[in-house]
Amino acid sequence: MRKLIVFIFSLSFILTLTACMNAKETQHAVYSFYGEDGYFEISNGAIVLSDSEDIFYGGNLRVSPSSSISNITSYKATFYIMIDGQQKTLFANEFHNYSSAELVVIDLGKKVSKHPDISNQFKNIEEKNAKFWCELEVSDAEGNRNCYTIVLKLIQLT
Repeated sequence: MRKLIVFIFSLSFILTLTACMNAKETQHAVYSFYGEDGYFEISNGAIVLSDSEDIFYGGNLRVSPSSSISNITSYKATFYIMIDGQQKTLFANEFHNYSSAELVVIDLGKKVSKHPDISNQFKNIEEKNAKFWCELEVSDAEGNRNCYTIVLKLIQLT
């Protein structure tokens, strides 16, 4: 939790400095997110929405210490919202050829978009009170696949 707070303040500080340096005023919104399901934890996720670009940072994935999951070799993380029973994907990233030792903490990657696709989806979250999720599809060394769904808690910072 301490790392999340440091990350949030650092991100806010950088955005404030960047905004002060720009000659023209730009509007932006910053969100932070996290979640866990008993097997996996996602922390330090961030979304920055501005007039010029949208940035989605998936945060860090960690296998929960109390989990008995082992021998993971690959995973796919899909971040989405549900609106009127339909899944709207914001970001997906897939990683292969990991050993269990490397899965202590994994960076889930980021997406930078010059188009307002993420901003448009976030308008739906606010207007329709939609939920924000991450689906993890995990494969182990024996070829077994399992899916885990994590409800993400979204916090608007600015």
